[in-house]
Amino acid sequence: APGESSFRSSVRHRDLGSLKILEFEVEPYQVRLASKLGTAPQEERLVLWLSIDGTGWVEQGGVTTELDPSILCVYGADRPRTFAFTTPSRGIALLMPLDPVRQALHGWELALPLNIDCTRGPGAVLADVVRSLARHADDPGEGMVGLSDVLVGLLAAVVSALPWSLLITRLPSNFRKGS
Repeated sequence: APGESSFRSSVRHRDLGSLKILEFEVEPYQVRLASKLGTAPQEERLVLWLSIDGTGWVEQGGVTTELDPSILCVYGADRPRTFAFTTPSRGIALLMPLDPVRQALHGWELALPLNIDCTRGPGAVLADVVRSLARHADDPGEGMVGLSDVLVGLLAAVVSALPWSLLITRLPSNFRKGS
């Protein structure tokens, strides 16, 4: 805010195979992020954002969605977006490659950002897995790396249980209107 000179945040980063686990603790702020940081080519990634405490919102592609502890938000990590945390907040962000999710969805594409209710049912199970991955990411053992495949399958199962209006078909590049 104008006139304020202090801002505190902390980020803890860990890699678990193809997953990147980021745990955030931030004071209220707003930031607009470009599509990709740096110039190195990367595969497209998804973020699963789970708020532990606090509230806010994210806007991506003209769609604004709330962030709070009852929602697991999925958005594109490499697409422009605006974040705002309106209260002091803690959260977990899991970055994962998008291609395995696309394959698990058998040709269906996610309409992003996507909110998943994590207070009951399959969404609650997914949120529990996200919390558990963050909690145990430092534990030794080769089996931990294979959990990224489990997460992809679980995300695909949860998304498949959502209303079809939240998914869009992926049209072939040679598709033309009227053909």
